[in-house]
Amino acid sequence: MRSDGGLFNIVKLLVEVGADIHAETPNTGLTPLDMAEHGKKQDIIDYLTARQESYREKNKREEPSEEQDEEDDDDDDESL
Repeated sequence: MRSDGGLFNIVKLLVEVGADIHAETPNTGLTPLDMAEHGKKQDIIDYLTARQESYREKNKREEPSEEQDEEDDDDDDESL
């Protein structure tokens, strides 16, 4: 159950338009997830955690394999 639907909707909107969920505040170094945990906003914690997992999965799929990485290195050597 969402205790503060307005805040959740704002967080969701910001993330959907490209807000960096890994950004740290300048003074404390806290991330949005840290702040949600501190404020005990479970709905936001769940949302940000799911977004982080989805972000990790996407990056994992986009990382080149070791073979592809070696081929790219070989191509770089040939151009010198």
